[in-house]
Amino acid sequence: MMYSEDEFMTAMVFMMIFATTTVLLLLRNWWLKRQLRKSRKALTLATAPTPPAPPLPAASQVDPQIADLKERIKVLERITVEKEGSLAREFELLRDRP
Repeated sequence: MMYSEDEFMTAMVFMMIFATTTVLLLLRNWWLKRQLRKSRKALTLATAPTPPAPPLPAASQVDPQIADLKERIKVLERITVEKEGSLAREFELLRDRP
């Protein structure tokens, strides 16, 4: 069964139109889903409740070890900023501490 050249060209044109339409519909569907996901994400982020901040411990509940570490950090900050050459003396004072 042979087809004429006109029938073959007509079939090819219809196939190309069908393929192009299918691809365009798939792209449109993808684009709409993408926009919907973006809008849902923005809406979720805008309306999401923020978790409450944890309560701060009272001054009497501060761990003594944390207070000691904060004091040591202050000393180390002072040592690093100081330029007078008393670095060795400060280290000796820190070594003598219990």
